[in-house]
Amino acid sequence: MDDLVDDAGRSRHVKQLVGLKHWARPISKALNLDEGRLTFHVLEAPDAAAAITEFAQRNQVDHIVMGARGSSVLRRYLGSVSAQVLANSECTVTVVRAAPGTETPPPKPDAP
Repeated sequence: MDDLVDDAGRSRHVKQLVGLKHWARPISKALNLDEGRLTFHVLEAPDAAAAITEFAQRNQVDHIVMGARGSSVLRRYLGSVSAQVLANSECTVTVVRAAPGTETPPPKPDAP
């Protein structure tokens, strides 16, 4: 089965995005943000960190909130996407770690 969909064939990313919007709604109201001021985007690119920082710069983003996966030796050596975004963004960046057991598994590399 594809790791990007659940057992019913629904996109895990869309499910998480909907959950994120529901989670953020009370925060948006508490901050008295105008409708449309808080936005959510899904970017797909070979270099995720560059795509996020370029998108933020082009669109004058004020604040990036992103998730972080667990750390591995290779990831620490090469640098995680969140670390690269933190280092290269011109705006404030908040990195949120998921509660244990709630992370979506990373996609498996395509077989040659």
